[in-house]
Amino acid sequence: MHTKRLIQAAVVTVLSSLPFAVGCGDDAANPKATADAGGGDATTTTLYQRLGGHAGIRSAVDKIIQAELGDPQLASFFVNQVAMPVPAGHPTVAQIAECLTDQLGKAAGGSETYPTTVTEDAGAFTCRDMATIHRPLHITGGTFDKFVMIAAGELQTLGVAAADIATVGAVLTGARPAVVDPNAADAGEMAFGGGTAGDGGTGDAASTTLYQRLGNHAGIRSAVDHIVQAELGDPKIASFFFNQVATPIPAGHPNVDQLSECFTDLLASAAGGPEMYPTTVTDDAGSFTCRDLVAIHRPLHISGGTFDTFVMIAAGELQTLGVASSDIQTIGTVLNGTKAAVVDPNLGDAGEMGFDAGQD
Repeated sequence: MHTKRLIQAAVVTVLSSLPFAVGCGDDAANPKATADAGGGDATTTTLYQRLGGHAGIRSAVDKIIQAELGDPQLASFFVNQVAMPVPAGHPTVAQIAECLTDQLGKAAGGSETYPTTVTEDAGAFTCRDMATIHRPLHITGGTFDKFVMIAAGELQTLGVAAADIATVGAVLTGARPAVVDPNAADAGEMAFGGGTAGDGGTGDAASTTLYQRLGNHAGIRSAVDHIVQAELGDPKIASFFFNQVATPIPAGHPNVDQLSECFTDLLASAAGGPEMYPTTVTDDAGSFTCRDLVAIHRPLHISGGTFDTFVMIAAGELQTLGVASSDIQTIGTVLNGTKAAVVDPNLGDAGEMGFDAGQD
């Protein structure tokens, strides 16, 4: 449930915007159709085929880049691309997009090679090493996270399966150290040129609180309800809710409404509201005391891939609901602290898995 894992869950995104990805090296993972990472219909098609081949990947990359350019702080890193003319030695947006397309195409099992030289209307450009490109830009962890959140939403909007986004995410894992300035890895969002990281990029924080921008308790609960329904649409994630779909629900276990209210109180408390967490919630079925995250999740043996898919779906829902990308990034920092409690440490690097009642 957070941005650093979103980095994996939404790689296609990260590799599609900022100069963030012009040249990821060829040491990236090569998940051609890794069913263990949740590769959709991996038994009948390759990831490359499901993404639409080179043309499909390029189309997705183009849309993601346009979405990233719509954010003023992220767009500021494209200072050379918006110059007229583009300075010698720097790629155009089209050349960046083609470099990313080739990188993703190769990782998805296509015939593309990477690094490579691409040719567009402006001429030829040789895709470069990521560290060489990004380190001078002093990109913060918050900026990187926001970039991923926006891209993840675009991929979902384009209809890419959550499982395939998670698979592509493996490519990004090795890219983060090269992209983010190690001295600013924990800093909030910053535009190119520095400034202050502020509180992690919370939009109009000077005039409203995050709690207010999310619509207070009612607004957060409404968003949580949408997210929960979207998560239940993923068969593997839904398998962990076996107690909630039982009739009757086993004694001592919460119903979906109670889970949603617990989650709402957790987020609201973190967003600056008056809610308390942990707390006891009450609905038509009665009262339930929200429990410790480790006590709830550790027996379920949740994998890192399952966690990543959950985050990608949630990010897409928040974007669909109109939550500002900077606020989504801020919410991500709250969820980041839950990963260690939610994921089985022995399965941290495993792909998406459904619940297995036979596990110890």
